[in-house]
Amino acid sequence: LDVKQIEKIRTARVLNIWGDQDEVMPEEEIHLFNQHLQGAKETQMVIIPDAGHCFVGKEKELIAAIQSWIWHFFDGCEENRDDYLDIFQ
Repeated sequence: LDVKQIEKIRTARVLNIWGDQDEVMPEEEIHLFNQHLQGAKETQMVIIPDAGHCFVGKEKELIAAIQSWIWHFFDGCEENRDDYLDIFQ
């Protein structure tokens, strides 16, 4: 875990998605990563059950997590949100 790299993204909004069966990124590291992101512009961590590193077989759950994150920023702008959602159809 490179803390210096994390510092570079602290000014961005970060959605941190992790599959609880990920064999590449251990659970303790993902929680440490998320802890270092605290205080960033905006951060959210989503854990997808039974998903590995590439979310194979869990694509719908992955897309739902991303959509939910993006919808958060469209609050009050439903017409723009609907235009955006067309790319997921």
